[in-house]
Parts: sequence; structure tokens; C-alpha cells
Amino acid sequence: MNPAPPVTSTEVLLQSIMSGQSGRVYTSRNRHCPNEWRSWSICPWRDDKQIDRYVVSASTTMVTASIQARMGSTRLPGKVLLSIRGRRTIDLVRQRCEAASSVDHIVFTIGDESPNEAIIKWCDRNGHRYVVGPEEDLLARHRLSLDQTGDGTLVRVTGDCPFVPPSEIDRLVDRHSGNGETYTSNATDRMPVGTAVDVLDRSVLRELAERGETHPAVPLRESPDEWGSVIDDSAAWAELGAAHTAVDTPADYWALVDAVRAVGLDPREVTEWVAENR
Repeated sequence: MNPAPPVTSTEVLLQSIMSGQSGRVYTSRNRHCPNEWRSWSICPWRDDKQIDRYVVSASTTMVTASIQARMGSTRLPGKVLLSIRGRRTIDLVRQRCEAASSVDHIVFTIGDESPNEAIIKWCDRNGHRYVVGPEEDLLARHRLSLDQTGDGTLVRVTGDCPFVPPSEIDRLVDRHSGNGETYTSNATDRMPVGTAVDVLDRSVLRELAERGETHPAVPLRESPDEWGSVIDDSAAWAELGAAHTAVDTPADYWALVDAVRAVGLDPREVTEWVAENR
């Protein structure tokens, strides 16, 4: 059966919403695949910046990048909003996720303590999607990200890793989807600190929550056989394993400022510079 013609009119889209219809609907919101048909369902949304207070929610085959961020840090408070060449740290993380062709939606998942209002205001000013959840329950916060988008796969990255490679996101999502895995990650001691990516199915997040877990990745890394976890680092990046491109301390931050001044914003070139100069 041929798919229905694309919906290009807000009026037609709203008629479909109000009648409860669902099916193959094209919308320019899918910026990565503007000419590709995907299965969508229509659902209400509470953000009046969207099309007449509604959005089209993607099917379970689609991918949400969930960027966890909070202001609290024992070694460098407020690090996620520090500026590197005029860009906030978390905005550089967002740009890496946006550059990954496998990512359909990007959501910031923010802790609910009062200092994080600064992150919320930054998201509001710049029109970025976000959810707010328990400060210490990362699992609950990332589940909220998937609840917002309706997607079935989550890419977890942290807001203090401004040079996480988009190529690693795409590589791991491709492996994850191609082999029917529930958890795929490159988080090993061989990889540079700041390049970690976790890819998880909605189902495994739900099961972790039912067991009372609060972290979306640690149990899966500690008991890989139980969960069928796949930990797959990259030889190309592991050769730079001495580098540290996460913003954990003031020294990390200033090293990245120097690296960007020397070689620009490319993740590979920054990581190579840090490996050679720290």
C-alpha cells in the first residue's frame, strides 16, 4: 500500500489530531530524514511553541538523545554553563548530538534542585526541549525524556562532555539497532574520558525502574551477562585513551579552552591536542 500524501498544512494536521487519526504523516520536524516515511502517532503536547499545542510523536524505532545536566558539582560548580569559544558546555554537547544522523530528538534532562533554574532559563531562552526530574534519580529523569518524545531508544550523554564524538553516537546506535540489543555502550577504561555514550531501549529502562534502580547504566555495566549488555569501544578513539575531554575540574576546562584556541572545535582534533599537551 502506498503511503498517504505528506501533510504540509497545519489545518490538515489538526484535523487529523482532533479526529484521533494516526498513521504515516510527514512533518518537517524530522529534520534528518525530510523525505523518508516513518510511522508516527498523533498525541497532545503542552508546549504552545509547537503546532497549535500539538506535536507528532515518533514511533518506537526513533531515537532520543537525552543530555543530563545539573549545576551541582563538588569540583567545578556550574560547569555545564561555562563558555568555550562563546558556546555553553551543554550547547556544545547538544551540537554533537545534532550532528549525529541517528538522533531524531534532543532533550535536556535537568535535576529538580533550585540552582538548576539557570539551566532551565537557558533552555527556555534558546527554545530547547527539556524535562525536570529528581536530582539524584538519573534513571527517572532519562525515562521522562523518552516519555516526552515517545521514542523507543535513548542515547544517554552527559552535559559536561562537549566533545563527545557524533561518530560514536552513530556507530553505537547502528550496532544497537542492528543486533537487537537492549544496552550498548563504549564506556571502557581504554576510551578517552569525555567520549562515553550509552544506548538503551525503553524496555530496559522500565525494568531497571521496577527493580528500584536509580542509574540507567551502572547496573548494566556491572552485570553485562544478566542484561545482555554489549560494551564495544572504538579502536580509533582508544588510541587517544590518555586524553580527558570532560569538564570535571578547572584544569580540564582551561585545557579545553586552550585546545579550541589551537585547533578549533572538531572533537577529534581537540582530543588529539589534549592527549599531546596534558
